[in-house]
Amino acid sequence: MIHVIVPASPHKRPLSFYLATEEWVAAHMPPGDYMFTWIVEPTVIFGRNQVADLEVDLGYCREQGISVFRRRSGGGCVYADPDNLMISYITPDTDVTRVFGRYLGSMARALCGVGVDITVSGRNDLMLGERKVSGNAFYRMASRSIVHGTLLWQVDNAVMSRAITPSRSKLQSRKVKSVGARVTGLSASLPDMTLSSLASYLVAGMCDTSVTLSPADIEGITALQQRYHDPAWTFGRHTRPRCGDRVKLPTQVIDGVGIFDVTILTDADTIADADITGDFFLLSDLDTTIIDRIRGVRPRRDDLARALDGIDASHTIAGLSTSQLISLLTIPDTNSQNINIKPNTTMKETCLHQRHIDLGAQMSPFGGFDMPIQYKGIIEEHNAVRDHVGVFDVSHMGESLVKGPDAERYVNHIFTNNLTGAPDGKIFYGLMLNAEGGTVDDMLVYKRADNEFLIVYNAANIDKDVAWMDANATGYDVEITNLSDHYGEIAVQGPDAEATLRDVLGIDASDLAFYTFKDMKADGEDIVVSRTGYTGEDGFEIYASHDLTAKFWDKLIEAGVQPCGLGCRDTLRFEAGLPLYGDELGDDISPIEAGLGIFVKFEKPEFIGRGPAEKLKTDGPSRRLVGLEINGNAIARHGYDVLNTEGEVIGQVTTGYHSITIDKNLAFALVKAEYAKLGTELMVKVRRKTFPATVVKKRFYQPRYKK
Repeated sequence: MIHVIVPASPHKRPLSFYLATEEWVAAHMPPGDYMFTWIVEPTVIFGRNQVADLEVDLGYCREQGISVFRRRSGGGCVYADPDNLMISYITPDTDVTRVFGRYLGSMARALCGVGVDITVSGRNDLMLGERKVSGNAFYRMASRSIVHGTLLWQVDNAVMSRAITPSRSKLQSRKVKSVGARVTGLSASLPDMTLSSLASYLVAGMCDTSVTLSPADIEGITALQQRYHDPAWTFGRHTRPRCGDRVKLPTQVIDGVGIFDVTILTDADTIADADITGDFFLLSDLDTTIIDRIRGVRPRRDDLARALDGIDASHTIAGLSTSQLISLLTIPDTNSQNINIKPNTTMKETCLHQRHIDLGAQMSPFGGFDMPIQYKGIIEEHNAVRDHVGVFDVSHMGESLVKGPDAERYVNHIFTNNLTGAPDGKIFYGLMLNAEGGTVDDMLVYKRADNEFLIVYNAANIDKDVAWMDANATGYDVEITNLSDHYGEIAVQGPDAEATLRDVLGIDASDLAFYTFKDMKADGEDIVVSRTGYTGEDGFEIYASHDLTAKFWDKLIEAGVQPCGLGCRDTLRFEAGLPLYGDELGDDISPIEAGLGIFVKFEKPEFIGRGPAEKLKTDGPSRRLVGLEINGNAIARHGYDVLNTEGEVIGQVTTGYHSITIDKNLAFALVKAEYAKLGTELMVKVRRKTFPATVVKKRFYQPRYKK
């Protein structure tokens, strides 16, 4: 293990500095196991799944000058002061069980070596008899894991019991009457040692080499620590809105997993929102992986099982099975039937899947595929594309080839844009509509010739789109071939994309204009190179065999191109005002409502869904997709209510982020048409609070395409 030496400072460093140091070491140091110790002034640290005012007496802390910080690991609330030793452990291993086993085993052996009878509890604590002497939290980054622990030397029970205020149910679940009754210090067991000498002993026993942080490291850490001082981060997680019927479920303890407090907000017998707080190890964002999937679902076991089919809850909360998650979310007595969980279907993998694993990507299900969400972090990857270049694996996308004498007439029949008379090599964006004018999917059509078109569509809709195209081909002399399993695809995006293709892959695409493509040869194989993009930056897509796609990927990574996950792909497309099927488009959302009427060509003789779409355009839609700029420290997520100034619900958010490039809280929302005018003042409900918002243009960032 490598000991990280933090140079002394003339000023006392706050706890935020050391939390940032953990992240810095994880992100910037060469692979290896690292450790460092630190001591801070009186501070309360609580987890990112916890509600500040339910765990901490904020008023008391302010009166006593006790700092309060939220850490990025999931649960646990700790009081630290100069009589306690803080320990950070960083490792490339991302398996939570192995990480804790290795770290806690090393700590226990070291303490037993000086005569202290230490044991490891099932909740990853170090115990002296029946009392805890060390609590430890876990945080997973893209390719590293971090454990930060508190080793108690002397315990100020009076201050600790006032500063930390867990609920009665949580204390009961721990089988203790108070915080102080559960902890003890090591000083009485080690009368011949001081806290400083204990720290030196642990470092000497557990580390075999050291590295000293450089001035550049300290500068980077100092910049990174500012995020921990943002009040929106520290105090921004509150319990959900009080409107509707709030059902607070009993605190539940799951052995080996954690303690859970669940509140369900229902509306017309379905889940409008949910809050899952407590003491557990959170591995990814709860809202996007779990909560978004259960909104509109009845809180019954069988309904929840269907909504969460295919979800592995342990990817979000360490050790939690999907069956246990369903039990946590089920309101008692709403369903007497047994759980009827459909068998999990095998998650599909792209041809680059193992490479994502090897790069330490955070993986998550998307569109039926196990896909990378981030590597180094969404912000760093987002900025790489905006400033230089990044590469995405988009091999999960679907592709179909349409050939035959009636190919152009057929594609014009199922597609809203007009291909008639277009030159070969042209790409069209458009949509397939259902008979009611809703959106089956949005897609790109590549025209190779009058009798040959390549259609590219969303991964989540592959089966649906293939069935739709086949069902509507009757009467047309065409052959439709699903090539989704044949092609791999990478997207190279950013202002340096053209030079990167030329210099790294030997592909000259300088002759391609925006929304054009060409077929060419590489390594003796046929490939397709196009210039579209989904990021607001210049960029290219390369369609090739799986083996050649992997070769291209390897060359780009070896050349230092930043691999990018779907997390920043979403933040980039959002800033550029681009829609995502399932959010801004859907079976019940017309492209006219979504502001995509320019891609619906009514001058064509016919296309599926034309009648309802044309009527909607003529009459005017009852709702429209708008951009919102939110005033305040609030990020509006999918499904959050949008209100007028009188407090009436007039729509819902479809996508919302704190814009990385623009540094504002922004959202798309589908609202009643009378509120869609630019400059209209509205409100967005974010959990219990409402925040003012203004209707703005949906294109938040001016794209830099090459046209």
